[in-house]
Amino acid sequence: MDEEGPSGEYSQHYDALEELGQGSFGFVRLSRRKFDGKETVTKFLRKSLIPCDGWIRSSTRGKMVPIEVEVMETVRHPNITHLIDAFESPYWYSLVMEYRQNSMDLYEFLELRPKLDDGLICHIFRQVLAATCHLHSLGFLHRDIKDENVVIDSSFHCELIDFGSVAQFDGSVVFDSLQGTLLYSPPEVIEGLSFNGPEVESWQLGILLYTLSTFDIPFHSTEEIKSKEIVLPDRISDGARQLITWLLEKDPEQRVSVEVAAKHWWLLQNVQKYSWNDVIGALSNGTCSNDVIDIENNLLYMAFGEMEVASSI
Repeated sequence: MDEEGPSGEYSQHYDALEELGQGSFGFVRLSRRKFDGKETVTKFLRKSLIPCDGWIRSSTRGKMVPIEVEVMETVRHPNITHLIDAFESPYWYSLVMEYRQNSMDLYEFLELRPKLDDGLICHIFRQVLAATCHLHSLGFLHRDIKDENVVIDSSFHCELIDFGSVAQFDGSVVFDSLQGTLLYSPPEVIEGLSFNGPEVESWQLGILLYTLSTFDIPFHSTEEIKSKEIVLPDRISDGARQLITWLLEKDPEQRVSVEVAAKHWWLLQNVQKYSWNDVIGALSNGTCSNDVIDIENNLLYMAFGEMEVASSI
């Protein structure tokens, strides 16, 4: 049974319910904690499918573990998704995550065409930027920052999710292959050049800020990434415009770092309180209110990101 699916200590504490989807390294199930009936979502990673460079010596377990497990066990930040429990069996790692009914990913959020003013765009973006800065301070790269990998709730609190592409960096590590999403990749990655990593995440954050500001991505092909100059609508504020331009600098040596971007004056503005209904309004199917956001397949995205569960949708 253990080779086919999780058992052992995990099964002593949780019931694994219906399968929600499958990914490259395992699968996702709805789950329930036995002692209090709390609904959770569990990501099961099959050890034999994790590549050799996907392991790291654990700072808490004293042995090699998948990098994703190490990050989820050790990183604590209000804008990074929370790990409830982690278990190991001979063939599997089981990562138990919160099941939030009042959340959706930013892709779904933007599909609703919300009324985003400059202050709310700033509020959303600086949360993702804060999460990225925290990861960098600990020597980790997310490597797939995009709207599908950020969840937002009805109070506009955001969390970065899906650490399946995470990697370590220390300034001496050089990468030479694509991880993450092609159209969120900068020119140096598209051209197959070597890169250090943090400058790629600056670019990905620039794509995200552009998307929040325009409801679209700036580049729709690899040729556009390499040669097209971005065009920003007049409605974008001077501060957001400047930051987007700095982050989407095609020359990686001139591109602003995440840490410098976090100090930009535009991000220091005071943000008013927003009402979900004022920003979104009622959905056409009537399933959205101030307190409940019921989007089909929502729990799949909020815990693990689109690529992890694509086969189930």
